[in-house]
Amino acid sequence: MDIFRLSKIAFVAAIGFFASMTVWGNIDDYQSRFSLARHVLFMESTFPVAEMVHRAIEVPIWNHVFYVSIIAAEALVAATCWFGAFKMLRHVGAAKQNFNESKQWAVGGLALGFIVWQIKIITSARESFGMQIHKSWNEMDLEFLFCVTTIAVLIFVSMADEERDPW
Repeated sequence: MDIFRLSKIAFVAAIGFFASMTVWGNIDDYQSRFSLARHVLFMESTFPVAEMVHRAIEVPIWNHVFYVSIIAAEALVAATCWFGAFKMLRHVGAAKQNFNESKQWAVGGLALGFIVWQIKIITSARESFGMQIHKSWNEMDLEFLFCVTTIAVLIFVSMADEERDPW
């Protein structure tokens, strides 16, 4: 067995598992997690004189649409990463070209994960709705960690595999 290939598969599966648990948590505890999104979208904690408050989304149905779209995007990340991990696992003992080709779904899932977390928090929540101003409703550090972890796994998985002698 090639420890490098197995590590890549495990890392992709770990991101898939994380995304799956995020989706499950968002569905299972919909109201409390939705309240975070709603408070950010309402922009209740921004400075009263901030000129950006006109961006607030105060229509409840649009808050739910936004939140459900996040859940759907994270579910797609989970499914794509899981599929990619299984596809790589099927090719773990294959020639380097076949194994490298098997990583396409995993790379796609990881890239999608980075894009989802980047757009969701760093672009939307921070730049559009001023999440960094919120004291109680700020998850910037956690979301940044998700982005960095996902991009690190993406870089590792994207590295081309070479033929190696078994240990």
